Amino acid sequence: MHEQRRVLRAVVALGVVATSLLTVPATGSAADPIATYDETFGFRGPAGNYAYGGDWDPTTNTILWGDYWNYRVKRYTIDGQKCTQALCGSPFVVTTTKPVGELGGIGAPYDVEVDVTDLDANGRASFWVADQGNARIVQFSYNGTWLQTIGLGGGGSDAAHPGRHYPRGCTNGQMLIPTHIWVNPDNGRLYVTDPRCQTVNVFTHEGEFLFQFDWSGWKAATGLSGPKPRGIVGGRDW
Repeated sequence: MHEQRRVLRAVVALGVVATSLLTVPATGSAADPIATYDETFGFRGPAGNYAYGGDWDPTTNTILWGDYWNYRVKRYTIDGQKCTQALCGSPFVVTTTKPVGELGGIGAPYDVEVDVTDLDANGRASFWVADQGNARIVQFSYNGTWLQTIGLGGGGSDAAHPGRHYPRGCTNGQMLIPTHIWVNPDNGRLYVTDPRCQTVNVFTHEGEFLFQFDWSGWKAATGLSGPKPRGIVGGRDW
Protein backbone atom coordinates (compact mmCIF):
# COMPACT_ATOMS: atom_id res chain seq x y z
CA MET A 1 0.00 0.00 0.00
CA HIS A 2 1.33 3.45 -0.87
CA GLU A 3 2.37 5.53 2.14
CA GLN A 4 3.26 9.19 2.44
CA ARG A 5 6.40 10.00 4.41
CA ARG A 6 6.55 13.31 6.15
CA VAL A 7 9.86 14.53 7.54
CA LEU A 8 9.65 16.26 10.90
CA ARG A 9 12.59 18.25 12.22
CA ALA A 10 13.01 18.97 15.90
CA VAL A 11 15.49 20.70 18.20
CA VAL A 12 16.86 18.86 21.21
CA ALA A 13 18.24 20.29 24.40
CA LEU A 14 21.91 19.77 23.60
CA GLY A 15 21.73 22.21 20.70
CA VAL A 16 21.93 19.70 17.89
CA VAL A 17 19.43 19.28 15.08
CA ALA A 18 17.63 15.94 15.02
CA THR A 19 15.65 14.59 12.10
CA SER A 20 12.86 12.05 12.40
CA LEU A 21 10.85 10.28 9.76
CA LEU A 22 7.10 10.03 10.29
CA THR A 23 5.21 7.53 8.14
CA VAL A 24 1.54 8.41 7.68
CA PRO A 25 -0.77 5.96 5.87
CA ALA A 26 -2.29 7.54 2.77
CA THR A 27 -5.61 5.94 3.61
CA GLY A 28 -6.05 8.13 6.69
CA SER A 29 -5.94 5.22 9.13
CA ALA A 30 -6.81 5.97 12.73
CA ALA A 31 -3.67 4.15 13.84
CA ASP A 32 -1.10 6.42 15.46
CA PRO A 33 1.89 7.08 13.17
CA ILE A 34 5.25 6.12 14.64
CA ALA A 35 8.20 8.51 14.43
CA THR A 36 11.60 6.87 14.10
CA TYR A 37 15.01 8.44 14.58
CA ASP A 38 16.83 9.32 11.36
CA GLU A 39 19.96 11.39 12.05
CA THR A 40 21.50 14.13 14.16
CA PHE A 41 23.91 16.84 13.13
CA GLY A 42 25.55 19.68 15.05
CA PHE A 43 27.60 19.85 18.23
CA ARG A 44 27.19 20.42 21.96
CA GLY A 45 27.45 24.04 23.15
CA PRO A 46 29.05 26.34 24.08
CA ALA A 47 31.50 25.83 21.24
CA GLY A 48 28.81 24.46 18.96
CA ASN A 49 25.12 25.10 18.34
CA TYR A 50 22.22 26.37 20.41
CA ALA A 51 19.57 25.49 17.84
CA TYR A 52 16.29 27.33 18.50
CA GLY A 53 13.90 28.19 15.67
CA GLY A 54 14.52 27.00 12.13
CA ASP A 55 12.91 26.69 8.73
CA TRP A 56 13.25 24.84 5.44
CA ASP A 57 13.98 26.89 2.33
CA PRO A 58 12.07 25.29 -0.57
CA THR A 59 13.83 27.44 -3.17
CA THR A 60 17.17 25.69 -2.56
CA ASN A 61 16.20 22.70 -0.39
CA THR A 62 18.34 23.96 2.48
CA ILE A 63 17.70 24.47 6.20
CA LEU A 64 18.17 27.61 8.30
CA TRP A 65 18.77 27.36 12.06
CA GLY A 66 19.00 30.09 14.66
CA ASP A 67 22.12 29.49 16.80
CA TYR A 68 20.69 31.48 19.69
CA TRP A 69 23.54 31.97 22.15
CA ASN A 70 26.12 32.38 19.41
CA TYR A 71 24.05 35.21 17.89
CA ARG A 72 23.88 33.91 14.34
CA VAL A 73 21.80 32.01 11.79
CA LYS A 74 23.37 29.10 9.91
CA ARG A 75 22.45 27.41 6.65
CA TYR A 76 22.78 23.64 6.14
CA THR A 77 21.98 21.19 3.38
CA ILE A 78 19.13 18.86 4.28
CA ASP A 79 21.63 16.11 5.08
CA GLY A 80 23.53 18.28 7.56
CA GLN A 81 26.45 19.65 5.57
CA LYS A 82 27.51 23.22 6.30
CA CYS A 83 26.62 25.40 3.35
CA THR A 84 29.33 27.12 1.31
CA GLN A 85 29.20 29.29 -1.78
CA ALA A 86 30.16 26.27 -3.87
CA LEU A 87 27.64 23.94 -2.23
CA CYS A 88 24.59 26.18 -1.68
CA GLY A 89 25.46 29.57 -3.16
CA SER A 90 25.50 30.84 0.42
CA PRO A 91 27.94 31.18 3.30
CA PHE A 92 27.45 28.96 6.34
CA VAL A 93 26.68 31.90 8.67
CA VAL A 94 24.10 34.12 6.99
CA THR A 95 23.60 36.91 9.52
CA THR A 96 25.63 39.72 11.08
CA THR A 97 25.57 40.53 14.79
CA LYS A 98 24.47 44.06 15.71
CA PRO A 99 23.49 45.45 19.14
CA VAL A 100 20.04 46.73 20.01
CA GLY A 101 19.05 49.85 18.10
CA GLU A 102 21.73 49.41 15.42
CA LEU A 103 20.77 48.57 11.85
CA GLY A 104 22.32 45.81 9.77
CA GLY A 105 22.06 42.72 11.93
CA ILE A 106 20.63 40.84 14.90
CA GLY A 107 21.28 39.74 18.45
CA ALA A 108 20.08 36.29 19.52
CA PRO A 109 17.82 34.67 16.85
CA TYR A 110 14.81 33.00 18.48
CA ASP A 111 12.98 32.09 15.27
CA VAL A 112 13.77 32.01 11.55
CA GLU A 113 11.15 32.20 8.79
CA VAL A 114 11.81 31.76 5.07
CA ASP A 115 10.07 34.39 2.92
CA VAL A 116 9.11 33.00 -0.50
CA THR A 117 7.36 36.27 -1.40
CA ASP A 118 10.68 38.13 -1.60
CA LEU A 119 13.17 36.42 -3.92
CA ASP A 120 16.53 37.52 -5.29
CA ALA A 121 17.44 37.63 -8.99
CA ASN A 122 18.21 33.91 -8.88
CA GLY A 123 14.81 32.98 -7.42
CA ARG A 124 16.15 32.30 -3.92
CA ALA A 125 14.11 33.20 -0.84
CA SER A 126 14.98 35.82 1.72
CA PHE A 127 14.36 35.12 5.41
CA TRP A 128 13.28 36.83 8.63
CA VAL A 129 14.68 36.54 12.14
CA ALA A 130 12.79 37.16 15.38
CA ASP A 131 15.42 39.01 17.44
CA GLN A 132 13.56 38.42 20.67
CA GLY A 133 15.84 40.20 23.13
CA ASN A 134 16.14 43.32 20.99
CA ALA A 135 12.42 43.91 20.26
CA ARG A 136 12.77 43.68 16.49
CA ILE A 137 12.38 41.42 13.48
CA VAL A 138 15.04 41.54 10.79
CA GLN A 139 15.05 40.48 7.12
CA PHE A 140 18.08 39.18 5.22
CA SER A 141 18.61 38.12 1.62
CA TYR A 142 19.36 34.49 0.80
CA ASN A 143 23.11 34.99 1.15
CA GLY A 144 22.89 37.09 4.30
CA THR A 145 22.74 40.69 3.10
CA TRP A 146 20.71 42.80 5.54
CA LEU A 147 17.49 44.13 3.99
CA GLN A 148 15.36 45.75 6.70
CA THR A 149 14.54 45.92 10.40
CA ILE A 150 11.06 46.35 11.88
CA GLY A 151 10.83 47.25 15.56
CA LEU A 152 13.22 48.98 17.94
CA GLY A 153 15.65 51.12 15.93
CA GLY A 154 14.12 49.94 12.67
CA GLY A 155 14.99 51.07 9.17
CA GLY A 156 15.73 49.71 5.73
CA SER A 157 18.20 49.29 2.90
CA ASP A 158 16.11 50.49 -0.07
CA ALA A 159 12.64 51.58 -1.17
CA ALA A 160 11.38 48.00 -1.35
CA HIS A 161 12.69 47.29 2.15
CA PRO A 162 12.14 50.49 4.16
CA GLY A 163 11.73 48.91 7.58
CA ARG A 164 10.16 50.87 10.41
CA HIS A 165 11.00 51.94 13.94
CA TYR A 166 8.65 51.10 16.80
CA PRO A 167 9.62 51.75 20.43
CA ARG A 168 9.33 49.01 23.02
CA GLY A 169 5.77 48.41 24.11
CA CYS A 170 2.65 46.37 23.45
CA THR A 171 0.41 48.57 21.28
CA ASN A 172 0.33 49.91 17.72
CA GLY A 173 3.11 47.72 16.37
CA GLN A 174 5.34 47.91 19.42
CA MET A 175 6.97 44.71 20.66
CA LEU A 176 8.73 43.49 23.79
CA ILE A 177 9.86 39.95 22.96
CA PRO A 178 8.93 39.05 19.35
CA THR A 179 9.26 35.29 19.43
CA HIS A 180 7.94 33.63 16.26
CA ILE A 181 7.13 34.83 12.74
CA TRP A 182 4.91 33.61 9.94
CA VAL A 183 5.00 35.18 6.46
CA ASN A 184 1.74 34.85 4.53
CA PRO A 185 2.82 33.46 1.13
CA ASP A 186 -0.21 35.05 -0.55
CA ASN A 187 0.50 38.68 0.32
CA GLY A 188 3.76 38.90 2.29
CA ARG A 189 2.11 40.02 5.51
CA LEU A 190 4.10 39.36 8.66
CA TYR A 191 2.51 37.76 11.73
CA VAL A 192 4.65 38.17 14.85
CA THR A 193 3.91 36.63 18.25
CA ASP A 194 4.83 38.37 21.50
CA PRO A 195 4.01 36.23 24.56
CA ARG A 196 4.93 38.97 27.01
CA CYS A 197 2.48 41.37 25.39
CA GLN A 198 0.04 38.48 24.78
CA THR A 199 -0.35 39.67 21.20
CA VAL A 200 0.05 38.70 17.58
CA ASN A 201 1.03 41.78 15.58
CA VAL A 202 0.35 41.90 11.85
CA PHE A 203 2.49 44.08 9.57
CA THR A 204 2.76 44.71 5.86
CA HIS A 205 5.93 43.41 4.26
CA GLU A 206 7.35 46.94 4.49
CA GLY A 207 6.67 47.21 8.22
CA GLU A 208 3.42 49.16 8.41
CA PHE A 209 1.42 47.99 11.43
CA LEU A 210 -2.04 46.73 10.47
CA PHE A 211 -3.67 45.20 13.54
CA GLN A 212 -3.34 42.89 16.54
CA PHE A 213 -5.32 39.73 17.07
CA ASP A 214 -8.51 40.36 19.05
CA TRP A 215 -8.84 37.76 21.81
CA SER A 216 -12.23 38.95 23.12
CA GLY A 217 -14.24 36.25 21.33
CA TRP A 218 -11.79 33.57 22.43
CA LYS A 219 -12.04 34.72 26.05
CA ALA A 220 -15.84 34.72 25.92
CA ALA A 221 -15.97 31.26 24.35
CA THR A 222 -13.47 29.64 26.71
CA GLY A 223 -13.89 31.59 29.94
CA LEU A 224 -10.10 31.83 30.09
CA SER A 225 -7.79 34.81 30.19
CA GLY A 226 -5.91 35.84 27.07
CA PRO A 227 -3.41 33.37 25.59
CA LYS A 228 0.33 33.91 25.53
CA PRO A 229 1.05 33.15 21.86
CA ARG A 230 4.46 31.76 20.98
CA GLY A 231 4.64 29.58 17.86
CA ILE A 232 2.55 30.54 14.85
CA VAL A 233 1.90 28.94 11.47
CA GLY A 234 -0.63 29.42 8.71
CA GLY A 235 -2.79 26.81 7.01
CA ARG A 236 -6.06 26.12 5.28
CA ASP A 237 -9.34 26.43 7.16
CA TRP A 238 -11.06 23.31 5.86
